[in-house]
Formats: sequence, C-alpha cells, structure tokens
Amino acid sequence: MTRTSKSSFHVYHAVQAAKAVVVRRGPSKWWHFLLWDLDMGIVQPGSWFSGMVYPARCDFSPRGDAFLMVAYKGTNDPIAWTVISRPPSVRADVFWPQETAALGGGLFDSRLPIIWLNLRPEKNQVDIRTKCTYEFGYLDEEHKGYGGLRERLIRDGWAAREIKAGDALGGLFPETDPEQEAEPTVTRWTTSLPKTKLTLILEHPGGAPTAPPTAPPTEDPAERHYFLQTHGHDPIPIEGATWAGWNKRGQVCYLADGILYTAEIKSGDVESKIVMDLNGLAPPAERVLRESR
Repeated sequence: MTRTSKSSFHVYHAVQAAKAVVVRRGPSKWWHFLLWDLDMGIVQPGSWFSGMVYPARCDFSPRGDAFLMVAYKGTNDPIAWTVISRPPSVRADVFWPQETAALGGGLFDSRLPIIWLNLRPEKNQVDIRTKCTYEFGYLDEEHKGYGGLRERLIRDGWAAREIKAGDALGGLFPETDPEQEAEPTVTRWTTSLPKTKLTLILEHPGGAPTAPPTAPPTEDPAERHYFLQTHGHDPIPIEGATWAGWNKRGQVCYLADGILYTAEIKSGDVESKIVMDLNGLAPPAERVLRESR
C-alpha cells in the first residue's frame, strides 16, 4: 500500500493572465511547483526543492511571467536567497544572496513592472543572470514586511471590511467567548467575477488591514472560507476550499483537499469538475538539480 504524506498547498493567482502557481509542500521538506492554466485547465509540473520556502513572502506577477521566491537551505552557500524565475521552474533568472531568511521576498506592483523587495541593496547584491523585464524597488525600514495574502488581495482588486465573528457566513467561526471584553472579528473580502453576476467572498479570522505589517509575514491565515454569491441569492459555500479565484471564462477555480477544480453555479449549486489531483505526488528518486543557482 502506498502511504500518502500530509501536504499543504499555496496558490498565487496572476489575475491578468488567468494563470496560477501552485506550491505543494510534502513529503517532509520537499516543495513542488506547478503552473495552472486556469482557462485551458492544464497543469504543468515544475521544480522540486528540498529545504524551506516562505510562502507568505512569495508572489506571482499579475501578468503571469515571473515568480518571486524566498528560500532557505542551511547546507547551501549562501544559506538563503530570493530569486525571480519563470514558473513552474524556480531556477534563478535574478538572484539575491541572503545571510538570513528573516527578510527576502516581496510583492509585484500591479501598475508598473516593479518588484518591491524586502531586502537591503547594500547587503544583498543582485545577480542578474537572464534578461529581466522588471525593475527592483527596495522597501525602506518603515515598510519592511510589505507582502503576504492581504497585500496580494488588495493589489488584485479585492475589497475588505471587518465584521463581527457572529456575523460570519454560515457561523463557521468560533462564537464569542463571554469572558472576552470584545467580540472576535472576521475580515470579509469580496470581488466581482468578470463577465458574470457572481461575487467571490473570502472570510478569515482577524481584523481588516489598516496599515502595512511591521515585520515580514511568515504565514497566511490558516482558517479561510470561500463563498459564491449571485445577485439576490444567499452565498453558497465552496466546500473545503483553501484558495479560490477565477478564469477569463468567468468560471471559479479553486483548491480543496489537494485537488484542483473548476466550477460553475447551476440550479443554485456549485457544480465542480476536477482538473488535477495533487495528492500522492512524490519527488524524483534521483538527486534534483539545485534550482537556486
């Protein structure tokens, strides 16, 4: 019997290109990178990497041509690095060496071909190995930490507001503890799907963003719930989804329990079609090429 290791997944949506980078962690310290064409429903497997990746500080360019990754591997020299690559590969087109993984990564600008980096240019000398169409901006100390789920959502056109946990859709979050002075809050994000009358809704614990973080994020919210809403109807939960987006056809694309789906609302229900099951994937038996250098 083949034993399936528990895996975690992270998805980065290039809204202008209808593509997504899917990052699968598992087994153990292995990370696998895949490129999902949301319109065509085609998934292209890419690099395997053994080490540590910091998903909250990685990003995919809105036009779908470059991936920004920060990684750590103690046996390497340097031990940490930030790279720009062409997904689904993480082989570096542009490379920044780091002495620590406390910084690194960043965010693509939606308006200009600029990447805002959580790095210090005087300490992290850029090595441009292949022609790159992006310029690099380095964040000052006041804005270090710019990057993460909420910044990507804002950039991609989602709107956020803070609500009481008791008002969360479906009552999916813990009820108020009577011993607490203030009721817990939930952030509700919404975006309208192009060419449809659908609204995609995301809720997760914690208040709505008011300012950039004071330190680089290390993790995105673990508990998230997605819903679809049509005009004049109650929201429909997308069962088990840990990420949801859309393609240029107006279909919903989502990840649940390690499976990629596309979906549409028909007769008041979300009808889903499997694109690819990512469970059970395993790294190659032979030593993998060092994709970082």
